[in-house]
Amino acid sequence: MRSIWIVNHYAGGPGIGTGWRHWELGRRWAAAGVEVRVFTASTAIGGTADPGRDGTRTVDGVEFRFLRVPAYTGNGVGRLRNVIAFNRAVAHAMQHAAWVASPPDIVIASSPQPFVWGAASRFARGAGASFVPEVRDLWPESLEQLGGLPSWHPMVAWCRRVVHRGYRDADAVASTLPGIARCLRPLGVTADRCLVIPNGVDLRVDVSPLRDELELEVSRAHGAGRQLLLYAGAIGVPNAMDQLVDAVALLQPARRANLRCLIAGEGTERARIERRAMATDPDVFRFLGHVPQDQVRALMRRARAGFQGWLDLPLYRHGTSAQKISLMLGEGLPVIHAAPDAPDPVQDHGLGWACPAQRPAELAAAIEAMLDADQGSLAGMSERCRAHVRAHLDWDAIAPRALGELQRVVGRRAKARGMVDR
Repeated sequence: MRSIWIVNHYAGGPGIGTGWRHWELGRRWAAAGVEVRVFTASTAIGGTADPGRDGTRTVDGVEFRFLRVPAYTGNGVGRLRNVIAFNRAVAHAMQHAAWVASPPDIVIASSPQPFVWGAASRFARGAGASFVPEVRDLWPESLEQLGGLPSWHPMVAWCRRVVHRGYRDADAVASTLPGIARCLRPLGVTADRCLVIPNGVDLRVDVSPLRDELELEVSRAHGAGRQLLLYAGAIGVPNAMDQLVDAVALLQPARRANLRCLIAGEGTERARIERRAMATDPDVFRFLGHVPQDQVRALMRRARAGFQGWLDLPLYRHGTSAQKISLMLGEGLPVIHAAPDAPDPVQDHGLGWACPAQRPAELAAAIEAMLDADQGSLAGMSERCRAHVRAHLDWDAIAPRALGELQRVVGRRAKARGMVDR
């Protein structure tokens, strides 16, 4: 394996924005002697223009090429223009890059949007490279179940054609979802062509002390006898934060007096959720806005448990892959997980308290169980969380496993090509 090219609309890394998955993988592959090039957009997540995302930059051996696309807000026509511009820019940039560098052995085209798969697949075929689409979100299911579009909608139909063609053309399909093989079996993708590459954690990162204002929040809560339940992430429709507010409303006032919910994050639903939370109990909820990742990890070390919730949708029945769950477990923080019926490490390995998604009464019972847990059981959960991450979710372990799987994909393609040549 000499060269891996990655397409990720929202790829990030230190100093260039959030979404560090391919930087984490890429820098470890680069250290193993592989050339890693990432094609990404000039706009940040959410569509805002970012002056730092321009030209070409190499970060820890990973070369990022920022492709100029128009900024946008919301999910309307502006976002569609951004997607189309990115797809065209990827096709052009890959063809140009082929003249100045050796062609890749493999092209990985990652969601969140699959429309770029076509350009990446065509280039891979022309360059004699293996093509691997990476599934982090299921399409067109996301448009139907989260976006509310009917199955006959032109956008859904277009997306379905793009995705099915991508699976047909793929040498293998990578995914963060543990149940991806079962999901793709009806589409003719065999299990041996499915690679599960989960979101991981860098266990070697030094975590900074809490900033003064966050330390004050923690100290006030502990001083008032309140246990900290932390949510850190986006606050949008898919994050299903209403169920946390509803569960707190079901708690008796005496139990609420022992609880403080810290909400670190922004999103389209923040204002509405915050209004509901303040109307429910202003003493329980604190909305912190955006908190840098090193400070989030510091908060995780001071909380009693973390929270992650989901909508109860068929979309999630093949597993989930929230980066923040990996981070919480890596910090030894047990998780209250309101999840659909799907593979669930929290329930399967005793890493916290699991309950069904969008069942506020059962979520309230899980919160009470967290409040009642003694130090011995919390310490046991915390150690199981860290052990699970060391065994399954450490980037230092994930990256070489993934590289080995990708090398086998390239080998199978080379072998098949050799048989055709003979």
